[in-house]
Amino acid sequence: MVGTAGVGKTALAVHWAHRAAERFPDGQLYVYLRGFAAADSPTDPAEALRGFLQALRVPDSQIPEGTDARTGLFRGLLAGRRMLVVLDNARDAGQIRHARPAA
Repeated sequence: MVGTAGVGKTALAVHWAHRAAERFPDGQLYVYLRGFAAADSPTDPAEALRGFLQALRVPDSQIPEGTDARTGLFRGLLAGRRMLVVLDNARDAGQIRHARPAA
């Protein structure tokens, strides 16, 4: 979704995610990317992926260092699963590219 700040995009996405939870039996993942947050810098894709991998119960010692390696692990873990991934407040496509499941 795209729109002016404060019109309720996040609220709508979260509300829909709760209502549609049964469609995603393997779970839901959410990250606030701080793309346009005034006080904070945008979330680094590698940081977002680390959070997702931790939520998927990957031990910290098994989370790779590089963004590309984290992307591969994340996509491998999602393969064959029905999960909802909400990427909130992204600055641009580059910030979310790694967190999208493989096509």
